[in-house]
Parts: sequence; structure tokens; C-alpha cells
Amino acid sequence: MRIRASWWGVALLVSVAVVGCTQPGEINQGFTKNHSLGSATAYVGVEPLADELGMTMVSTSISCVTLRSEATSNFVVIFSEPNGRVFVNGDAVCASGAIVRDGEWLIPASVQEEIRDHLRAEFVSPAPRPVAARTRDSQSTPSPTSALVKVEMPKPVRGLVMIDPGHGGKDPGAKSVLGYWEAPITLAVGLKVRELLADSGVTVEMTRDGAEMSLDKYGRAALSCKKKPDVFVSIHADAAARTEADGYTVYVARNEKGRGLAVALAIERCLHRAGFARHSADPVAYADFVVLKDNTQPAVLVELGYLTNPADAARLRDGAHQAKYAAAICEGILEYLRRANGD
Repeated sequence: MRIRASWWGVALLVSVAVVGCTQPGEINQGFTKNHSLGSATAYVGVEPLADELGMTMVSTSISCVTLRSEATSNFVVIFSEPNGRVFVNGDAVCASGAIVRDGEWLIPASVQEEIRDHLRAEFVSPAPRPVAARTRDSQSTPSPTSALVKVEMPKPVRGLVMIDPGHGGKDPGAKSVLGYWEAPITLAVGLKVRELLADSGVTVEMTRDGAEMSLDKYGRAALSCKKKPDVFVSIHADAAARTEADGYTVYVARNEKGRGLAVALAIERCLHRAGFARHSADPVAYADFVVLKDNTQPAVLVELGYLTNPADAARLRDGAHQAKYAAAICEGILEYLRRANGD
């Protein structure tokens, strides 16, 4: 976005994001060709592990599984793809080594201790309960005493979402203090949001899915009015005269008090829990951006951070953080859709 005064103004949850999420096609039902695992590698089921840690599996897609403890606010995201990692409360702690076999999530037994070691101090471990492990050469059918259980994939989330990566083509957007432009960043994050939403069963439309741009801001608002998505999310990166300005901001149209505000609050909660800093004290800001005020659908504009702030600019360029931004936005959208659908 263009430079604005810093008063316009967005710290822990979705610990997520990894390059591993960008190529779900590489996952198969079992060991992938890129996993070099010895036959003695022991695996444990993610669902019984979550139970042991006092956590709940809150979402599962083809590429990642999310665990959360409402009591302690601990949050874990495990990516199953080659080079996938485990994120605990926003920090990448180790390679996951995770695999998905017949819908069942498995991780190397050694990873469970890495997860436990990085949970926040207020987490009090329950009395240890053995979590059954098996090796690569084990039979695929667990014994009756095994803690491994088949993970049921959550039912698809119904809805049509339009993702609008800001700028593009001859309009590169704002320039960062590190020398790169806004448009490629918003596209990278937008494409990751599309991928994660599609994994959950959501139908996704894009206002652009490449470097070129055929629609200006008026055309994007008009497309939303025509397609009538359940949610419209425009993704941008901010700029300000002061380099100290930082943090994300979630906008809705001025005087919005309905579904658009509900979407904005859901996305903001997820960004906040993911560990991103909010620019201002207010969770949601109001503005007359064209894609908001000229939109008949529930519409939100997310400023991911300030390109004019060195720390924000470094995060926005980092692929892992881009995926983390995307996962937080995705989770907020899914939370809204599930409530709207009565799921």
C-alpha cells in the first residue's frame, strides 16, 4: 500500500509455515521418495501424542496437522512433506520427519521430546503414559494395545473464498527498505492461502494468480460482487514515513458491523496467536479502500506488516514466515466459515 501515517495501525498461536506446505503433491500414503529413513526408525501416532500432552488435534490437511491446548495456549503445527518442520508456539524446533499412512499421522519418536521441550513453562505434563512406537518395518495394522489410531480427516469446509493478492503487473506496490517490491510478496502469501484453503475443501478464486494483473482495484471489487464469495480477503504490505512503524493491520469498510467484521476479527485473532505483532491497540481498523467499500460481500484487507520497517521487511521476504502468515489467514477464514456453516 502507499505510505500512510503510522497511527493507522496489529503476539502467539499458529506456529506455522514451512516450504514443505507448498508441494502437497509430493505426499503419498506412506513414505515419500524423499524420506531417507532407516528401518529402525520408530514412529508414534500424532493423535495419541496430542492426548498425552493435553492437546487437541484442531485441524488436519494433506500437508500439516495442528495441535492446540486451550488451557495453556500452546500451539503446535507439524508439516508432513519432505523437509517439513515442527513449529511450537511460532518457533521452528526441528525437522518433523512426519509421514501420513492411510490417513494416520506418524512422527519419529524422537520428535515428541523436541515438542515437549519447547512447550511453554505453564504447561504441566500429566503423568507419562506410554505412547506406542513402531518401526518402518512394522506391520501396518497396529496391535490391539497400540496407542496408534487412525486419524479421521476433518470433513471439507463449505464455502467460496476470493483471495486478492494486492498490486501486480505495472503496479509493483510499495518498495521495501531491503529493495524488493510488495506485489511478489502478496502473491506468494496469497497462493499459499489458496493452497491451504483448498486442502480443507474450500473453493478458492483468485483476482490474480501470477505476476501480471488484468484487474485494477475497481475491477477486483466488481469481480467479488459478481462471483459473490462468502469471504473476500485482500492481502497487502504496508509502508510509512517512520521506519519504527511495524505490525499487521486488519481492515474492514467504514461502518462495517456484520459478516465482514466477523471475518476480520477471526483473521486478526489467528495472526495475533501466531505471534505476529499488531500495529495498533485496536484489533480491527476501518478504511475506505475500494475493495472494501465497493464490495457487496464480506470483505477484509490485511496489511501483513511494514515494508519500511527492517524487521517486518525481513519477515515478509522469508518463505517460512510467508507460509506462517498464510496459515494464520487461512485458519481465520476457516474459523469464520465453520461458524457460518454451523459446523
